[in-house]
Amino acid sequence: MGNEQTIKGSLNRANNAYKKYPGADYYVGLEGGLEELDGSLYAFGWVSVKSKKMIGKGRSPSNALPEAVTKLIKKGIELGKADDIVFGRKNSKVSNGTIGILTHDLITRTDAFTLATILALIPFVNPKLYK
Repeated sequence: MGNEQTIKGSLNRANNAYKKYPGADYYVGLEGGLEELDGSLYAFGWVSVKSKKMIGKGRSPSNALPEAVTKLIKKGIELGKADDIVFGRKNSKVSNGTIGILTHDLITRTDAFTLATILALIPFVNPKLYK
């Protein structure tokens, strides 16, 4: 839950990629998160891109979750499973994701993480502006 834990999760994934493939130029970690704001639960993702010299981070767009999904999450059910229950799907967390379901695939999870990855790469294409 929250930005801090989600960023930490994406950094942990990038660091784990570094440990597994220490000779790569870049290491990327993606993590989905949830945040409560004004009584609603919002879904989003963070991407961390790491090189030997720099780290960039980017956040995806966020969207409010339907009340039925939120209620299940507050009972301890993971978002993907809650989506499956509410929307009558199977394993939706590995397909278009919540954002894809809610936007009728106008924006999919892949689209959201693509945007976050582009944002995370900003320091790499503007290294003089970022230290």
